[in-house]
Amino acid sequence: MAGMKIAFYGMALMLACLVLCGHMDAARTPTPTPTPPSLVPPIPPEMTALRDKLWPALSDAARGWAADEAVKVAKDARYTEIMIRGDVQNRFTGQGLSEGDKSTLLFIILNDASKAMGDDLMTMANDFVKKAQAQHPNATPPPDGNVSITLAPQDMQALQTVMQRRATYLAAMTTVAKRLPGLQVSVVGSLK
Repeated sequence: MAGMKIAFYGMALMLACLVLCGHMDAARTPTPTPTPPSLVPPIPPEMTALRDKLWPALSDAARGWAADEAVKVAKDARYTEIMIRGDVQNRFTGQGLSEGDKSTLLFIILNDASKAMGDDLMTMANDFVKKAQAQHPNATPPPDGNVSITLAPQDMQALQTVMQRRATYLAAMTTVAKRLPGLQVSVVGSLK
């Protein structure tokens, strides 16, 4: 079920990107418009609820580290799920982490990184719209409200890269969430 939601969000995101980037209506003169709110699908509510349920189980030190790790992961395109797992293991070496503890930290980091990346995508899209508005200050949107914005290839590549990484993190987060109920989480609250 969650996998289908992610696939749906991914398709909606790609369609929104195509519209935003001008591929759906090449004949129309590009005119600026506010960024549609559906450009970046939200993290599924059940994933946010699970994150909010797990967060209080972390010690203050683990919370601080997880928050910093999520920011680092969101900004660095090289990070993969395996690298995040390695960071968790390295940071808490010798503290007796169970698989549940590792998965809890991984889930929270993936969730928070996905949220940060969604915020980054919205910022990027808003910047593209502002740039288009500056290029066409007197343009009026068509009656149907659908407008196109032409992006430079490097802008399109940057947008696609972040969208793809976020979709990968959301899929990994769903997989980790499925395993969490069956794992014993015992040490996370006492991590230093």
